[in-house]
Amino acid sequence: MKVLTKIYLLIICTLFLFGCVPKYPQDVKFIKIKLVEVLPLTGKELDYGRYVSQKGGIFRLKLMFTSKTDLWKLSEEVGYLLSLDSYFCEKPKLDVLLTRGSIYWKKHDILVENQELNSKIEPKENANITYSSYIGIYSPEVKGLKKNPDGTRQIMYSDYDLYEKPRDVCFVLEGRSMLSTIKSNIFKIDQNLIQEELKQL
Repeated sequence: MKVLTKIYLLIICTLFLFGCVPKYPQDVKFIKIKLVEVLPLTGKELDYGRYVSQKGGIFRLKLMFTSKTDLWKLSEEVGYLLSLDSYFCEKPKLDVLLTRGSIYWKKHDILVENQELNSKIEPKENANITYSSYIGIYSPEVKGLKKNPDGTRQIMYSDYDLYEKPRDVCFVLEGRSMLSTIKSNIFKIDQNLIQEELKQL
């Protein structure tokens, strides 16, 4: 084993031994999803939006979930980059562009606006805090820069269409630092809920 690898493992073990590596919330609960219209940030994002309104907005599913953990404090105090990872429950290793990974409190991105949130929010002790994120309804196949032996580009993200084919979607909150990664419990949206909400399209 290389010297640097040994040093890295020693640091990780020491952090866990002395309780320096925080535990990510294990009480995350799904509340509901809601069909909403959002404005695209880029032209490419609009191209990916098969389900677009006449005003030029993109329809997405707004995901709402709760936890008693102050995620913005966790980000600021321990220096973790927080994100929401999502995947199809039956195929966890299939890479798909379901979310940007952003986590919101009301309309605030807790990672981008962390300092502002700390000055505004005073959550009650042991009270659940409601967070949200946005799920794409459709995405085409996205190819990366790596090539196959025949010269074609490898697939980076697979395509999906939740309107045409609803699927169970699983989520987990992740916090990453240079030394470690922490994860929450996994929570899920049933495909029947997705199908029912998308009947409005």
